[in-house]
Amino acid sequence: MQDLKRKMRARVFAAPFAIGLALLCVFGIAAAPMFSASPKNVPMALVNLDEGAALPTGDSVNAGAAVVKAMTGAAEAATADGQTAPIAWTELDDQEALDEAMAAGDFYGAVVIPADFTQVQMAGRASLAAALQEGIASLSASPEQAASAALQAGAPDASQVQAAQAAAVQGIVADIEQAQQDAEKPSVDVVLNVAKNPMLAQQMQAAITGMVAQAGMQANVTAIGEADAGDSPLAAMMSVQFMVMPLCMMSIVMGAVIVAARWPRRNASRGDRVREGAIQLAYCACAAFVAAVAAYGMVAWIGGVSVGAQALLLLWLASFCLMTAMVGLCDIAMPLGALVMVSVFAFGMSTAILPVEMLPGFWADMVAPWAPQACLGDGLRGIIYLGNGAFDAGVAPLAAWMLVGLAAFAVAVALPSRKQEADAAR
Repeated sequence: MQDLKRKMRARVFAAPFAIGLALLCVFGIAAAPMFSASPKNVPMALVNLDEGAALPTGDSVNAGAAVVKAMTGAAEAATADGQTAPIAWTELDDQEALDEAMAAGDFYGAVVIPADFTQVQMAGRASLAAALQEGIASLSASPEQAASAALQAGAPDASQVQAAQAAAVQGIVADIEQAQQDAEKPSVDVVLNVAKNPMLAQQMQAAITGMVAQAGMQANVTAIGEADAGDSPLAAMMSVQFMVMPLCMMSIVMGAVIVAARWPRRNASRGDRVREGAIQLAYCACAAFVAAVAAYGMVAWIGGVSVGAQALLLLWLASFCLMTAMVGLCDIAMPLGALVMVSVFAFGMSTAILPVEMLPGFWADMVAPWAPQACLGDGLRGIIYLGNGAFDAGVAPLAAWMLVGLAAFAVAVALPSRKQEADAAR
């Protein structure tokens, strides 16, 4: 008896450490992709509308074509070296093709070279050349004029004359530098699909505007999709994660409670197990609604982000599908259901906020296609940024999980009872 008490006491003391280690592993797996996330092969469109210009020699030039070659050439060079380019450029023919592609969500953004790109560039170079010629002419005459003016003013020694000459030269150089700044720079239009993924859109904006500025151009940035996030722009970006993570956690916890309360015993008849399964599904539907309201309220009521009511329907469906899968698998074997659901939470959580183009290879290829969080994240972003309907982004992964749960319910009902197993063993 004393040995049994000591063993029980040891297990009680060891339980917090075991639970802590398990939670560390779960959240470590969930956060791992975020520490190594980097953009790769991000689909971006490139449209050259530049009409070019004629040179005095009679030849024509198209500066926009040179910009296109430079942008696509950098990606091709990285691919040739065996590296993964951060941006995968796709050239489109006109603005209409771009509008259709952006409406379909094919690209995260685009760079559009306007029709007067070459003309603006040539005009800027012409004005700068004129300023340089005027500055050179001034440099040849101004030092002597400054020296003559200094002598007429009664400058006592040569050092003052040299200082006047140096000041004149510095003034002319400053005028030339100002002319360089004032010269009209060609600009390109940068369109970003914020609704597709705001985090990646920000990275693309920083990368492309830096690239454009380094090439001596200006970038006119336009964002597609805006969210009403109150006083904090970050709230809209994080609202998806603040809905998906609590929803998944509540779905797992509530599913575990339903299993504990209504787990069909294996010695029950098939009719009793069918009835218990129907009750479990009813509980899942009600509990999913509670989880959906809680996740929605955390962002809409506490965070102040304007989230359409259609998000409630999507959240309810996602929670119901997850609970159905968990409860059904637990009805077959409780460790199986618990393991599957914890794995779904751990491996799929990062897919709600990170696009496939930023996920590490394993998560992009093996996790994102089936993760319910990825489907839920896309749907919520469409609702928040574009005012889409609940199912516009597609719910196939969620429906697949519900089918898994329903199939598990059927298997749990079809399994022979312990009494039948005992009879068959005789």
